Amino acid sequence: MDAFLFLLNKYSILITLSLSLLSTVILLLGTFLYLRERERLQFLSFAEPFARRWQNILTLQENYPGKRYPSYIPEGEQAEQDFYAEFSKVLSNAKVEIFNSGDGFNMTSPSDGGGKWTSRQKADKLDRAIVRSMVENPSLVYTRFQILAACNINWVSRMIFLKQKFGDKFRVYVNRDFDHMGCFCVVDPDSKNCVFEWQLVSGRSRARGTISKGFGFVYKNKEICRVVKTMFRDIRKAYATNLLSNDPDKRDGLSVESLGILQKELWDHDIKMVFQNPNYTIIDDEITQAFINRGLDKNKFKLADMDFRSEEFPPISLG
Repeated sequence: MDAFLFLLNKYSILITLSLSLLSTVILLLGTFLYLRERERLQFLSFAEPFARRWQNILTLQENYPGKRYPSYIPEGEQAEQDFYAEFSKVLSNAKVEIFNSGDGFNMTSPSDGGGKWTSRQKADKLDRAIVRSMVENPSLVYTRFQILAACNINWVSRMIFLKQKFGDKFRVYVNRDFDHMGCFCVVDPDSKNCVFEWQLVSGRSRARGTISKGFGFVYKNKEICRVVKTMFRDIRKAYATNLLSNDPDKRDGLSVESLGILQKELWDHDIKMVFQNPNYTIIDDEITQAFINRGLDKNKFKLADMDFRSEEFPPISLG
């Protein structure tokens, strides 16, 4: 007993410090778990009503399949050309607001497709319509939710061009938590002439790159259009939206500088994926060309040798 008390007295300070350190670790771990759970619950509290609103859109479409509200679904061999012709017309007639969600286009595809409908041609056709509307209606605001999962790095260069041209009237938001929301557009949701455009994306054009397998329009359905507008508003308010931006209100979307940072993040993400798995599919021609120009083998290279170079991605104008 005396020996035990002697040891206890001798190492009392060490024991006290150890217990104090253990208490601190337990407290920090508890705090971390609490914060993580709180963040998860906050996300769920937002995501669940968001999912319900998207279900409302589908329900509204099912309830009124072209009977109460006029609709148009292009069909036949010229369906894609007809779709982009109509979409361009819809965008050209916008007066107040455009809300658009999509993964964008590959801007390195040739502008002259030799009779083939290229990704660049589709982008130019729609963007010319957007530019025309925004020039004719200076108060028109275009809000875009950019899906990042299959976003070409060079597509950001076109968004940079539009941001430079229209400033706070062209707003871009990103949030990987909502990359699943799909491709659709709403024009003038509060107007009697509102339009809801939708696309069903499936298949692969180039590995991770997607192509549209179905598309259509619903006209003058304010219920659908306002649900979509509310979805965009709530995405903008979500915590993880536009973390790249220094605008605390997120009102004006990503700045030109923030879009440049986004471009670098997309590049770095893909380079790290290739570094970890050389069989990872590259959808950006610029990355493939960079390996060639820098004399590197994607099966064995250093991350530092595949750094992002902004001069290789200048803004892409409409010509």
